[in-house]
Amino acid sequence: MKKYILLPVLTGILSVVLSACNSDAKNAKNTPNDISGKYEHEFFPGNFYEFKSDGTFTNEYENKEMNYVVTSVGDWEVKEDSLFFYNDPEKVSYDLKEDVSEETKDYIEQLVKAGAEGVSQKQGYRIVKMDNSVIQLEKSGITFSLKRVD
Repeated sequence: MKKYILLPVLTGILSVVLSACNSDAKNAKNTPNDISGKYEHEFFPGNFYEFKSDGTFTNEYENKEMNYVVTSVGDWEVKEDSLFFYNDPEKVSYDLKEDVSEETKDYIEQLVKAGAEGVSQKQGYRIVKMDNSVIQLEKSGITFSLKRVD
């Protein structure tokens, strides 16, 4: 008889503890200060995102082989379990190093222009995991990580 009374009590306590943990995880995802920082894309070394607590971000990609840096800026926000980027195609810039050939400069200019026009102004990613060292994001079945570097 005691075990029949004890089982519902233990189940009730466990459900309260689990819901409290789940609530904390959801709240942590929705805190801009938890996301604020500088990250590197796991698949594209040299591709850095810096999320500022004021809701702006800078994306900087350095291609060491072709000796150039592309920088874009925009806004970001967290809604429920998703991270949204709002890109401004007019604010994409690039820096070509001195030893870049004219042919490479023309190619990079065309590449940056096409990339700026082709990027959606609003991009959303589901937050799969987030902790002090990584944000794991998913879109259309593809999952990738941004690893904190600051």
